[in-house]
Amino acid sequence: LLGSTAKMGTGTNVQDKLIAMHDLDVPWRPSDLEQRSGRIVRQGNENKNVKIYRYVTEETFDAYLWQIIENKQRFIAQIMTSKTPVRSAEDIDEATLSYAEIKAIATGNPLIKEKMDLDIQLEKLKMAKALYLQQQHNLEHRINEVFPREIAKYQEEISAITDDIQNLKKDTVLDEDGKAVFSIEINGIEYNERKLAGKALADIMHAFKYNNMKCLFRGMPVSIHFDGYQQKYVARLHGKSTYNITLANDHSGNMIRLENAIDSLPKCLEKYNGNLEAEQQNLKNAQQEFGIPFAQENEFQEKMLRAKELETILNADDLQPEKTIYVRS
Repeated sequence: LLGSTAKMGTGTNVQDKLIAMHDLDVPWRPSDLEQRSGRIVRQGNENKNVKIYRYVTEETFDAYLWQIIENKQRFIAQIMTSKTPVRSAEDIDEATLSYAEIKAIATGNPLIKEKMDLDIQLEKLKMAKALYLQQQHNLEHRINEVFPREIAKYQEEISAITDDIQNLKKDTVLDEDGKAVFSIEINGIEYNERKLAGKALADIMHAFKYNNMKCLFRGMPVSIHFDGYQQKYVARLHGKSTYNITLANDHSGNMIRLENAIDSLPKCLEKYNGNLEAEQQNLKNAQQEFGIPFAQENEFQEKMLRAKELETILNADDLQPEKTIYVRS
């Protein structure tokens, strides 16, 4: 099956039996290559594996044409993805080929190939260095702002929870078995039964009078709020820190939820201590990584120097008498 990119491109469904595709020329746009491949690497092809052949001839204009395609695709990729750490990109569609470069390609000058290989390697090194600089910038930001802010937040929360635990010990009455005796004060009335206390709280919520409610549980003030997003009531225990408890329609269950929230404060404190240690370790690791030189800096500088040398050599032909070179397209 023979066809041009225009005739056999988008919309041509011939993939069922295709086993191999042969690219005989170099198109001008990367999208043309994608359309060609899309005829065979396509849903509906009955072959599990297919082959794509592309033909080039050494010491011809093919090398430059493929370089143009590569440069265009690199430019497109920089625009279409956020993975490449660049702030700007240049379109090279208007790149021109001097007579000296054409002559060098036609005569098989090995310096042209070396220059092309260097350009590819330098592009990779530039991207690696840009990523390194971005990482160093991120490390500096995290060292100076993020980690200190998180550490201070955890330290403040740990201090608040520690104070709340100490205050609760003073205000909690224990029975003979050492368990906390249930007691809650709602609008001046003390309740010692969970079900009655839960019903009293539910009546206040259903009457929409929770904004003026005065509630005290184990020495900690309690307020009720309605979460419009979740469409649920939330109780807040106010100590040095604030603890949110989602309420339900179970009267006794709501009182148990308040008790569990207070009883879980030691575990909460342990969690924040772990978070603090992790952030302090992250800060230490970041400080060790910050300022480490770019690992490929020497290689980058050497290749930059060699690229400039090659550019000088190749441009030297511009000083020679002009000679007409015919290139068949």
